[in-house]
Amino acid sequence: MRRLRQSENIMAETGVIQTRTISRSGLAALVAGACLVFAATLWKSYDLAGTYYERQLREDSGPKLELYVSSLNGVLDKYGILPEIISRDPAVRSALVDPGDQPTLMRANTVLKILQKKIGALDVYVIDRTGLTIAASNYGLPKTFVGNNYSFRPYFRQAIEGSQGRYFAVGTTTGKRGYFMSSAVRLDGRIEGVVVVKVDLSQFESRWAPTEDQAVFVTDEHGVVILADNSDWLYRKIRDLTPAEVKRIDRERKYADKELTPLPVRMNDHVSVQTTLPDHRFSLYLLTSKSRIARQVWNVVLTVCLTLLLLAVVSYALYLWHRHHLRELNYQTQLNSELEVRVDERTRELRQTNVSLQREIVDRQAAEADLHKAQDELVQTGKLAALGTMSASISHELNQPLGAINSFAANARLLLKRERPDEAQKTLQHISDAAGRAARIVENLRAYVRRERKAPVEVDLAEALYKALTEAEPLFKSHNVDVECQVSPDPLPVRGGPARIGQVFGNLITNAVLAMIESQPRALTLSSQVREGEVDVFVTDTGPGFSDEALLRGKEPFFTTRAQAEGLGLGLAICENIMETLDGTIHISNSASGGGCVRLTFKGIERRPL
Repeated sequence: MRRLRQSENIMAETGVIQTRTISRSGLAALVAGACLVFAATLWKSYDLAGTYYERQLREDSGPKLELYVSSLNGVLDKYGILPEIISRDPAVRSALVDPGDQPTLMRANTVLKILQKKIGALDVYVIDRTGLTIAASNYGLPKTFVGNNYSFRPYFRQAIEGSQGRYFAVGTTTGKRGYFMSSAVRLDGRIEGVVVVKVDLSQFESRWAPTEDQAVFVTDEHGVVILADNSDWLYRKIRDLTPAEVKRIDRERKYADKELTPLPVRMNDHVSVQTTLPDHRFSLYLLTSKSRIARQVWNVVLTVCLTLLLLAVVSYALYLWHRHHLRELNYQTQLNSELEVRVDERTRELRQTNVSLQREIVDRQAAEADLHKAQDELVQTGKLAALGTMSASISHELNQPLGAINSFAANARLLLKRERPDEAQKTLQHISDAAGRAARIVENLRAYVRRERKAPVEVDLAEALYKALTEAEPLFKSHNVDVECQVSPDPLPVRGGPARIGQVFGNLITNAVLAMIESQPRALTLSSQVREGEVDVFVTDTGPGFSDEALLRGKEPFFTTRAQAEGLGLGLAICENIMETLDGTIHISNSASGGGCVRLTFKGIERRPL
């Protein structure tokens, strides 16, 4: 009787397990909830991705917009002082003193024509106090300014009142657009006339190089496009004009007979980055079509969608497995109950043995769960280690170009402050090169992790070396290092890649300078040796040299003799990886004087005579 009750209890427990399966109505509700979560997740992913990529696009457009503004400001500032300088010319002043003397006026016309050609302006002319043009650089042309009255123009009124005139307009005589800069002519302390220089701003339109889905344009204080990389956008307005603005434009004849129509595109369909030139009342816009980020956004949404579908498939598979497991468990429970009854009938010892076996099964299941947990933790640890390696590599390699960018930026600000735009332009080019190098460094680091190989091309080794020395000049100055380059500037053609060879030279130069921090004197010597089919470059410093351990392990990743905060030990490892991709070698040793010496061997390229 006792055994029968025991079997009934086991079967009752089995029935409870079976009733815990999901019903059809419950499954339908679960599917509906999953669909709602799926739709909400996709919508939120679309919104977040769009916001992120739009913000990223604005940040990327900022430097390009600043470059356009700097270029425009540079030219306007250059022409801004010319009217005042021309107002001091004796021929101009004589024409205002005696406007009725034809030889005097002809001499002034000739001087203005010569000045116009030298400064590259559209026109240069002189106006008397009444607004009448008495002399102009285009005096001999059919559409000359001489004899025309421009008292209605704001630049005349601004100058005649003693301030500097600045005004954009379409010429009523020539029909050409231009930027008018004016300055008063003072004779014996009294304003007797105005000198005007008309500048052609269309030269900037050819310099702008936006991408296919970008547009650049400049508007005046009325929101009318006066410069654009698309000529169809000229004299289009980005907003509605007020009645007062319309009346003022008609009075000043600002746009001649041009019809002001709305911009042919909607600003809301583009990501707009805008800045102003307050001194000239200009606004510069960089528009980027939102279609550029639409593809990226949909890629994110598609990835999320596929991930959710994969999770749904896995969840359904787990559900089916769970049901199957319950059935198997019920079947096993029934078998166990029958077996227990039979075993209990035959011998208690066998039942005890069965209990022991069940306990062992439980222990093994627990051990298997622990094993799976340990495997998961090991995989996560591997991911974190890989992420740490890549982060350390990027921080190590980007220090050099970022340092160069910081130094060149400070130099550019100083040059602009001293009004040396040409030299500042070269410095800005250095900044652009350093930024490009940073991007190429990230690409090379990715290649280092993946062990990628790129086909070498012909590279001028001397040019790459001298470029690396130029970028390292701030480092030499800050550490008081004397550099002696014994490599001839004549071309040394080798097999390689400009970015990869530049990265190797940059790493070795930085390592050599940091090795000489506690040494005196601090001298860095670079020399070369051309052998048959190969070119050797030697980088020698006056530091303490390589230790025995460094000679053995110097090229291992993360091996460094400096403090952890000062170095990550990736410089020589990356250099060796790059040299391998170029079919070259790197060898470290100590020089006869005790300092460190690194020899780079490149495959030379023999040029056959034509």
